[in-house]
Amino acid sequence: MLYVYLVYGLAFIGGGLVLGLQTRMPTRAARTPALALLALFCVVHGVAEWLVMAGVIEELRGAAARGGILRDVALAAVAVSFALLSQFAVELGVAFRRWPRLLRAVPAALLAGTTGLVVSAPDRWGAEWRLGAEAVVRYVLCLPAGLLAASNLLSGSRDPQAAPHGRRRRDLRWAAAALAGYAFFAGALTPRAPFPPASILNAEGFRAVVSIPVEVPRALLAAAIASLLSEAFVVETHREQIEMERLREEFISVVAHDLRNPITVILGTASLLERRAAADDKGLIARLRRSALTLDRMIADLLDASRIEASRLALRRQLVDLGALVREVVERSSATLGGRRVQIAAPGGALEVDADPMRLEQILVNLLTNAAKYSDEGTDLRLTIEKRADEVRVGVTNRGPGISAEDLPRLFTRFFRTPAAARGQRQGLGLGLYIARGLVEAHGGRLWAESSERLRETTFRFALPLSTSRAPEAAFRRGARAIVRDSRPSGA
Repeated sequence: MLYVYLVYGLAFIGGGLVLGLQTRMPTRAARTPALALLALFCVVHGVAEWLVMAGVIEELRGAAARGGILRDVALAAVAVSFALLSQFAVELGVAFRRWPRLLRAVPAALLAGTTGLVVSAPDRWGAEWRLGAEAVVRYVLCLPAGLLAASNLLSGSRDPQAAPHGRRRRDLRWAAAALAGYAFFAGALTPRAPFPPASILNAEGFRAVVSIPVEVPRALLAAAIASLLSEAFVVETHREQIEMERLREEFISVVAHDLRNPITVILGTASLLERRAAADDKGLIARLRRSALTLDRMIADLLDASRIEASRLALRRQLVDLGALVREVVERSSATLGGRRVQIAAPGGALEVDADPMRLEQILVNLLTNAAKYSDEGTDLRLTIEKRADEVRVGVTNRGPGISAEDLPRLFTRFFRTPAAARGQRQGLGLGLYIARGLVEAHGGRLWAESSERLRETTFRFALPLSTSRAPEAAFRRGARAIVRDSRPSGA
């Protein structure tokens, strides 16, 4: 018989821990407070069953006093666990049926009243007082709590806001059925007690008829409840968020693509007007052209971000001498760096990587323009290239206010800008570093940042695998976040 308590307690504690982890998921599950109460109920109830087991063991050893104390503590834990189940039922009523919040005090009042009945039990039932007290606890707390929770879940399954999809409605209905079954097995099938109906319908009679302990269907139903409610409240919410994220990415991609046409018209018209305009008007047209180009770059960033997020980024890879490419990019980008010079430190010889040269240029331009944008006036940028065992590292360093340790981990998330950058006058969407990281990882590399507010210096580094003659494809797929399509001609 002892193994029944062991397995029963383990099943409840395991289910409670699983539910507790579900409530910590980074989703906007609307019923996580109710799930937390259910998780707490499972853990407390499982501990109570283990206390009963410990009491039985002590009594078998001849220590009746210690066993009796442990059983008393277990009875108190059972009462508290069913009060938590009652609170779970009330929370569902507040959420689904818009019950007044004052009803949240009812479970505590029921627990207090039940405690009074239990305290008076020894005078009423003599030596069988503990069995009678447990029967009262189950009748007064467990049975109505389980049936009430089942009723509220059924109500929630009919609410379009609580259950907008057929799958969630089905999960809530099955959970309601499991809760009603648990209310019967745990609340109505009590230990045999010296009063009806516990003297007629009880756990001992159930075991005599079906030859299995009543704890078995209780544990199975509790596991079913935990699984179904996790599916309905947490997993389904997570799926909805993923679908909303997908729709948002598609919307951004479509809008950004459609904006390209009017931008092309504006740039073409500006070029035509620039050739025909008088000298006094050319400055105005040049500003119009620069604004259109800035908008075009922002649209390109939005498209790249949506491709990275959807794993639809295509790379046209070939062997690239990284040192030579860096020098060309620095020379072409000098006009966009605000007059800042770039000091290059690179080893001699070719440093070949298997990469898309246009995307590598995009990475370098993003890092250089970002460094120039947030560097102090009159300071130079420093670009270093280092060869390691099987990779090459590129670092872009600037002197400026630095980045706090709290903001460093968030630099490469979409649309993030440091508080100092958001307060300043510098334009940006917060996508440059996110795109740079996605492009680096698509090449099988990694990108990170180092900053010191004390030294007023920030460095962004990325590392790429060096090209080898042996299986370059496998080397570059490690850690890639995007689907890389090799567009090289056959035999290349």
